[in-house]
Amino acid sequence: MRNQAFERVLKNVAMNRPSHAYVFYGSQEEEMRESALILAQSLNCACLTEDGFPCGVCPDCRKTSQGTHPDLTWILPDEASMKIGQVRPLREIAQRKPLEGATKVIVLEDARKLTDQAANSLLKLLEEPPRATVLILLTLKIENMLPTILSRCWQVPFGESAARLEPETGLRILESLPASLLEAFRWAASLDKEKDKLEPVLEAMEEIYRNRMVQAVSGGGPWDPLTCCEAQGLIREALWMLSRNVNALLVLESLFLDLRKIERAGRFRSE
Repeated sequence: MRNQAFERVLKNVAMNRPSHAYVFYGSQEEEMRESALILAQSLNCACLTEDGFPCGVCPDCRKTSQGTHPDLTWILPDEASMKIGQVRPLREIAQRKPLEGATKVIVLEDARKLTDQAANSLLKLLEEPPRATVLILLTLKIENMLPTILSRCWQVPFGESAARLEPETGLRILESLPASLLEAFRWAASLDKEKDKLEPVLEAMEEIYRNRMVQAVSGGGPWDPLTCCEAQGLIREALWMLSRNVNALLVLESLFLDLRKIERAGRFRSE
């Protein structure tokens, strides 16, 4: 099963817009490990694909997969916890220039086991991220991570979290918009604060309208196909503006107000 959230991470690498830090979370531990390795390869690959996937055969890719790349640091917990002594040296590593690749990559596996001291040391690194350094944190339980750490990372779900989080959020937004004008502004403000979720949620909303249109055309739903098409166009336009770094809050407020008019008109529900 494809993980669209992770694919978006790679697309941003292809556009030379990687985040300085990621949190991979969910139930699929092995998939997270493999994806962290793929991302580490992509960040230094000499022959990256258009979608951001690594070639797998260039010297940087091969060294990364073998664990011998000098710009890759992979940290495992020391028995039951990840201690300050394991995390403190990372600040010095992050300050160095890459030796062979374009980016230094630091992976912390099972990051939920960070001790309080280690978590605070990591937070200092995230607060002042060095250039040409990317951190990847892996955790089975995101709720065990410090909120201050999570707020500084691009959060990427795996397993059931990846399959259900974004569509559910998109549907909740659409269902709540007709209730009040204030609700549209609340959702806009909420997504503006969690920009890592912004694009995937909008894409999930577009998929909802696409499915409604298919159902309507096949006679299995009460929605108007032309209006579903109109809603998809509004969402695609918003995504385009966001890709051009237009103010996210203004884009979202405008989009949700337009979708609210559509939803309130009742053209997507049978009376």
